Amino acid sequence: MTSLYYRPSGRFSPTLLPRLVVTSLVAVLFAWLYAYGALHFHAIIRFLRR
Repeated sequence: MTSLYYRPSGRFSPTLLPRLVVTSLVAVLFAWLYAYGALHFHAIIRFLRR
């Protein structure tokens, strides 16, 4: 009997690992930039307002 529903093969795509690494690196970069900006942006504004 064939099912009309999706049945996964259990295999991973060969591009899965590189895509996961690149996505993880981009996410870490954005998280680092967000944290850096949250800590230092107020100091930059104070410096520019003088």
